[in-house]
Parts: sequence; C-alpha cells; structure tokens
Amino acid sequence: MVPPRFLRHHGSMTLASRSGYTLLELLCGLTLLAVLLGMVSLPAAYAGDVLAARAARSAIMAAAAATRAVAVQHGGADLYLDAADGALAVTSRDGLVADTLGRLVRDYHVSIELGEAGHATLRFDALGIGRLANRTVRINRGRVSAGVTFSAYGRARPW
Repeated sequence: MVPPRFLRHHGSMTLASRSGYTLLELLCGLTLLAVLLGMVSLPAAYAGDVLAARAARSAIMAAAAATRAVAVQHGGADLYLDAADGALAVTSRDGLVADTLGRLVRDYHVSIELGEAGHATLRFDALGIGRLANRTVRINRGRVSAGVTFSAYGRARPW
C-alpha cells in the first residue's frame, strides 16, 4: 500500500510536520487586505462628511424653528450665528430667554461660511415672521458642501 502524500518523506522532514505560512503567503494576504481596506475607507470617509454636513444643516434649521417659537411667545427673538465657532444662540426681545444651542464647528467638525461679516443675526417679530434680507449659510466638510438659504421672511430652505 502506498502511503498518503502528506506522509511521504523528503529528506529528514515530512510534509505533515510543516505548519504555518510562508513569508510570500503572508505578504500576499496583507496586500490584499490593504487594498480592500483602501477601497472601503474612502467611501466611508465621504459618507461621514455627508452625514456631518447634513446634521449641522439640520441643527441650523432646528435653531431657526426654535427662534420662531420663542419669538411668538416673547414678542420677538433673534438667532445669532457665528461662523468662527458655529455658535447658535437664541435671545428673546424681552430678555427672558437666552439659550446657546450648540457650537457646530466643535460638535460636527464643519466650517461655516456666512459671507464677509462672519456672523449673522436672524430677527423674528412677534408673529414669528423673519425680518431680514436673504441669507445663505454654507456648511463645508471635506469635499461635501450643504447649506440653508433663509428667505426675506425667515423661511429656511435646505440645499
């Protein structure tokens, strides 16, 4: 009877006693793993940028809605947005409510563009109607850009 292949003797070592991987096999495996991770990491980073920009945009729109509600309750309110740190603050006209809603740059790691001034104040009257000129807030992160455009009456439109 012929012994099985893995028990054949080759010199002093049998094939059955060989365990592990060769350096070439390890390098091929690691190279394949690196290529696959590279293919996955770029779309994942882009998706993270998209989600962060959309979350910051939603925070601005929620702050505008909150300011409108405070304006109706307290006879008017202002929403202050600073481009340097992305600070969102609501202040009522009668001085009863002053609330900082967040800092977009710190919370979402985005950059805010508001034009040359670097800050904006959106004013809402006692009826909740905005009294401002058209204003666009651009939010950037990586290759992604999102934003909100406020109409002359304070209505927010995302893009």
